Amino acid sequence: MNYKVTIEATLRKELTVDASSEQNAIDLANEEFTLLNDHTSEKYDQQTISVVPVRASSSITSVTTTDFATGEILEEK
Repeated sequence: MNYKVTIEATLRKELTVDASSEQNAIDLANEEFTLLNDHTSEKYDQQTISVVPVRASSSITSVTTTDFATGEILEEK
């Protein structure tokens, strides 16, 4: 049997930036932040949100793009 499993994850990184002000430091860190493995120490938290059995013939019917920093939904297809 196939299952659709929804997992919500949070990724936390500490970045050191050279900046002229606190706001500039925030801006620079947000520009440098990436979800890719860049050898920066990372901390993860994840939890399973739901598990739903699906038929073998089912396919993906929608995709949602979310801004991880704000949780804002950017696009739904």
